[in-house]
Amino acid sequence: MKIKNYRMDRHSIIFFFIWVVSLLVFRIRIINFLDFIFFEITEKSLLTRNVYIQIAVLSGSFLLIFFLPIILQNCFFRKTDLTMNHAARVSILSPLIVIFVCFCILSWNVRLKRDDYWEIFDAQTLGQFKFIASSYLNLMTRYTSLLLKSLYAIFPPTLYIDSCLILCLIMIFSGLSLINKIFLEHFSIVQDIPTLNMVSLVMGGNETVGFLMMSPKIWEIYLWGSGAFVYAFGIGLTILSIYCILRIILGKSKSSGFFIFTSILCILSCGCSELTTISFCIYSFALLIGFRLFYHRPSGWNKKLIFFWILSWIAALFSFAAPGGKARADSFIQISSEDSFFALIISRIGDAFQTGLNVITGFFLYRLDLLVFFLLVSFLLGLLVKIRKEKIIQLLFIIFVLLFASFVCILPNALLHYVPTRVVGIPWSWIYLSSCLLTFVAGSLLVKKPSKEYLYICLLIGTIIPMCIFGSFFSNSIDMVKRIRLEWEYRDQILQTIDKQPTLIETCQVPVLGTDMMDILENPQDEYNKNIARYYGVKQIMAKENCRSWIENEQTQVAQ
Repeated sequence: MKIKNYRMDRHSIIFFFIWVVSLLVFRIRIINFLDFIFFEITEKSLLTRNVYIQIAVLSGSFLLIFFLPIILQNCFFRKTDLTMNHAARVSILSPLIVIFVCFCILSWNVRLKRDDYWEIFDAQTLGQFKFIASSYLNLMTRYTSLLLKSLYAIFPPTLYIDSCLILCLIMIFSGLSLINKIFLEHFSIVQDIPTLNMVSLVMGGNETVGFLMMSPKIWEIYLWGSGAFVYAFGIGLTILSIYCILRIILGKSKSSGFFIFTSILCILSCGCSELTTISFCIYSFALLIGFRLFYHRPSGWNKKLIFFWILSWIAALFSFAAPGGKARADSFIQISSEDSFFALIISRIGDAFQTGLNVITGFFLYRLDLLVFFLLVSFLLGLLVKIRKEKIIQLLFIIFVLLFASFVCILPNALLHYVPTRVVGIPWSWIYLSSCLLTFVAGSLLVKKPSKEYLYICLLIGTIIPMCIFGSFFSNSIDMVKRIRLEWEYRDQILQTIDKQPTLIETCQVPVLGTDMMDILENPQDEYNKNIARYYGVKQIMAKENCRSWIENEQTQVAQ
């Protein structure tokens, strides 16, 4: 059957079946995705409309998403290689640009909260080097995070934090896209570089949005200064380091400058979160084992791999051996002797392993409806590339390494019985990558020969779905983020100009972004109250009312 050169074969049947099942099973989730677009057009929420209007919008969206790429391809993009058509590339990449702009808007409205206050105060008071030395000796092991936070002494804090949040997103997206490109060039049969470049970018966009939306604490990992310097930077540096190592050992970069740059990246990636440090050590060792098992390269590559593996372990030992790390661990485990420490660790191994398994299984139970759409994109992109069958074992090895790293990296926290929700975001990122890779391979194996007439359709939908998912999150969050920013700036202006002589300053509260808590409490002796008081140079500070009520009262008085 043909409809203007649209052939109903295995590709289209699979494609149609996936979309029908998705619309039926995940109707509510899709309505949430479309709600922000519907609200912008009609100024009414789709969630409040009756079921007939919802079905009509769903049906229209289905027809639009399913047939619009086909119509565009047949009317405007008839060239065989769509990736060489500038208009086609712009239409494919435009949703990724929308995602980036939305994230930038969110990041640019983020203000200080929690640990930001004391870190900024210490960095500006002690100076860069004293801040790093003091924290490394007394507080924590994350030397890269300390280096980044020490720059508070140089740059304006809010501007610096907002810029770094955007930089984290760029690092993660570029690193994932570049690694995807290397994998596709190596594992695929057809070496169509323009096509592989576009598939790599779309895969990178889908994986990046998945990192954000599948994170259990996006506000603490990607949209918080103190958290991003530990977790988001750790993820981004780890991904970029792996990409640079792959380029070197595959012979794509032979300059000494790039080798030095990669070495610096490896050192920095081991100085963020302990979980990303452990993960990077596992990945560097897995590269050594994988290339020994599957590849036959000149004798130089194994020396370079061994160098990076040793370098990662040295950097990790330097991080874990910090006196500040022991002080931090002592706050979770009270020990009286060295023997009791090892006995305590041994007694907790069973619980730690169970926690690791729970982290892996918990990922697939958390927002499963959302995960299905990300995996759907990976599956559709897999239909565009034919994977060499002899490379399947190597791909399974990569999937196993990602799952193994996600399991092992959480064990130290599990041994300490300290597994905050934001920490789980790192192992879940590796599990998510392994899931995307598995569904991508499944899509590739399902078809005998990739058809280029479906290239534009799959690539466009591969960017539209992540855009709708993140767009829904953005539309539901932007008003709250802007409101908190305005309240924070209102109070900040008051505290910057207030008379600091009184013993106790009463001000207003601002919600902590991403939580139901307030940043300043009624008790002046609360630890967070003390940190904010030090930041503003006052003796004590407290708050009973929220800043929104203060702003509303002030506006009412002005109006009268």
